[in-house]
Amino acid sequence: MNINQDNRMGTSNTSIRANDIARRVTNLNEVDRCSVLLSGNTAIVGINMKNNQKGQITTDLKQKIERTVKNADNSIKNVSVTANPDLYTRISNMANNVGTGNPVSGFANEFKEILRRINPTR
Repeated sequence: MNINQDNRMGTSNTSIRANDIARRVTNLNEVDRCSVLLSGNTAIVGINMKNNQKGQITTDLKQKIERTVKNADNSIKNVSVTANPDLYTRISNMANNVGTGNPVSGFANEFKEILRRINPTR
């Protein structure tokens, strides 16, 4: 899943990149589902973990996901990862809305708010 602030139909190069990243992260043993938001050189990765481990993401898994994202797309410099169920739902909903052609007003603000919730010091 993916979101792109510049393309509401979800078929741009950014969409392809985000979908590829999401597929690769989902292929990790610990990950059940993944949604990716891209803006510039930043990726927000929301995951649902296998075995109903809600929000219990280890530092090792977070680093593994960050490496996977950067290996999938070398233009990504900043990766924020969350397993928080509420944030995952927000990320997925944004990706689905854009993917179905619905305009997303306030994308930049929502993107920043999600980043702030994942990394409160930013």
